[in-house]
Amino acid sequence: YKNRVQIKPTRPMLRGTLAHCALLEPDAMASRFVVVPEDAPRRPTDAQWNAAKSSPSSQAAKDWWREWQASAEGREIISAEEWALCQAQLRAVNAVPELASLLSSGCGEVSIFWIDPDTRLYCKARLDWLQVEGKKARVLELKSTADESPAGFGRTAARMKYELQRAHYVDAIKYGARLQFDGWTFAAVT
Repeated sequence: YKNRVQIKPTRPMLRGTLAHCALLEPDAMASRFVVVPEDAPRRPTDAQWNAAKSSPSSQAAKDWWREWQASAEGREIISAEEWALCQAQLRAVNAVPELASLLSSGCGEVSIFWIDPDTRLYCKARLDWLQVEGKKARVLELKSTADESPAGFGRTAARMKYELQRAHYVDAIKYGARLQFDGWTFAAVT
């Protein structure tokens, strides 16, 4: 589906992806994202890019951005503001003792595969964070949201049907990893 239907990520989607990578796969940050330097000229508008004749300052900005985007080598370009927001999200997550404890051991972006015992269907799940102690497994799911208050996030969770994701992940732990499910935690960040 993803290969047939082009989905243009929105800025909020990008911010969620950035937060996921920074928290759960920090070693991949440099290969996936690049921050626009503070001394960068203002990014040219579509009209400036398409102008038949550019002013010298506009042409200099276009030349700078062409060269800099080429040096980004396919990495996602993020603004200094988006980088600062991501760092604030990381600090907020790590300031919550339960979340810091969960993230102190375990693995991020864990894929689990299994065959459902009832339907015989091949299943897979990709857990944001899996912490295993003995035969018990705890899951942490990072969600970016516009409203992290209990009522606001509760509405989002209901609308997005996060209870179905949780049920699927419990099956992943039970049938795929063959562990005892010991808890589920959402880390909601704005």
